[in-house]
Amino acid sequence: MDKDKRGRKKEEAELSPEEKMKLEMKKLERENERLRAENLFLKKLEEIVRR
Repeated sequence: MDKDKRGRKKEEAELSPEEKMKLEMKKLERENERLRAENLFLKKLEEIVRR
């Protein structure tokens, strides 16, 4: 009987070049979002400190 593989993530070696690119894009989008939030936070903090 085969093992149920639903929900299993593929190892990076198993990914097609297109899948690797999509994964990299998602990773960069998450990092970009995090950096935007950090930037916003630091601007607000600087504003508070200046008062």
